[in-house]
Amino acid sequence: MRVCSNCGQPAIEGKRFCTRCGTSLPDEVTPEPDYVRPVMVRGQYRTIVFRTAVAALLVGVGLGAWFLAAKPVSRANAQSPRSSHPTTPFVSQAQAGSPDTAGSPAVSNPDTGTAAPESPTADTTAPSEVTSSPGGVVIASGASGDATAPQIAAFLDEYFAAINAHDYQAYEALLSPQAPGVTQAQFATGYGSTADSDETLRAISASSNGDSVANVTFTSHQGAAQSATNSTCTDWNISLYLVPSGGGYLIDAPPDGYHAKYTTCG
Repeated sequence: MRVCSNCGQPAIEGKRFCTRCGTSLPDEVTPEPDYVRPVMVRGQYRTIVFRTAVAALLVGVGLGAWFLAAKPVSRANAQSPRSSHPTTPFVSQAQAGSPDTAGSPAVSNPDTGTAAPESPTADTTAPSEVTSSPGGVVIASGASGDATAPQIAAFLDEYFAAINAHDYQAYEALLSPQAPGVTQAQFATGYGSTADSDETLRAISASSNGDSVANVTFTSHQGAAQSATNSTCTDWNISLYLVPSGGGYLIDAPPDGYHAKYTTCG
């Protein structure tokens, strides 16, 4: 509070002279408020530290995801070997020689009238018009004019020998990296009781991707539960898509929509 320096009279706010003696009063001075430093409680400090750490973590994750997305896929990964645990349904000789799964949509039984893409035309040559290969596979006249027929027939001998011997390792070695993978359990389920016979190489053609297409017929005896026809005897007409490998062949993946043909024996 201001007071008159002459008479001690309290000054009236807004007056420049003492109302008692008329003495000039000093100017009013508005005191500056004392600065009070804000105090951060312990809980607020922890919250700020936590939020800062979370923000830094999110930034790091975002940068890592961007780096992985921008990194080009190597050629080795793009052409990775065939997995031995396929994610697609697995079927028997109906899908270029893979073990059978009952009810699989990849096979088509002509007895049911179900429409399916045609396999390469099979040769209907009478038995007297066929020639034998060095092994058990017979070369029909429809394939005998092809220079690769003996080599393909020799490969088919290995194929049917692996199935009849129930030799998983030998069978697996005949598949290309692009062919559907086969687990040992699937092989045992599909071929555990199989005995193939009367194997005949009917025709040889070329697919659009350059594979050699071997049209083969044979008879398969097996337990009814493992048969596509739920019987102990099935006649098959299949096409194996073969890719050259080291002077021989490997079984390649069939094209999308491929279906084999089969009927109950007799």
